[in-house]
Amino acid sequence: MLALRRLGFDVDDATRSVASVCELLGVDAAALDAAITAEEQKLAVAWNQPSTTAQIDALVRTYHQPFAEEARAVEIAFANGLPIWDAPLALFTELSENLAHHIEMEERMLFPLLRRSGSSVLSVIRALSLEHEDLVAELLAIGAASRACTAATSGVGVDAMRAFTRFETFVCESIHVETQLLFPRVLEIARR
Repeated sequence: MLALRRLGFDVDDATRSVASVCELLGVDAAALDAAITAEEQKLAVAWNQPSTTAQIDALVRTYHQPFAEEARAVEIAFANGLPIWDAPLALFTELSENLAHHIEMEERMLFPLLRRSGSSVLSVIRALSLEHEDLVAELLAIGAASRACTAATSGVGVDAMRAFTRFETFVCESIHVETQLLFPRVLEIARR
């Protein structure tokens, strides 16, 4: 999602195909694929940990522990006194609560299972992967509502958008690390 945004894609419009957006923006589909692959490889290198336990510990340190502080920064930026921002703030508050619950489930249920080799974790991983999809959908809705507020107030809220974009990057990287790096690693170990 982040690579798409950097290339100018409006990821909030789910009705458009990638091919049609590439054509509209004059972006070669191969260039898009290369940009996405580069983003994935950059994260894979950064998250190449010697063990599953080390990967989980790094994930908790990098994303879970600073979560409340990151969320609070967005709440403060959205609470700018303009009533038009009440709807994005309400959406963000709901997302923040959902993420806090999701993080708690991972730390209390999933991560202890993942630390024990051979545990049957497929159903838990599937459930949390579905939650990841829901969380991304919430991020998209908040982003669209926030951009609409910024446009309607002649740019008031640029700081709020900046804070939200930082948070969105933070959450998307966390989801990517879990679904594309940690979960496959654990499933491979469980299959042995």
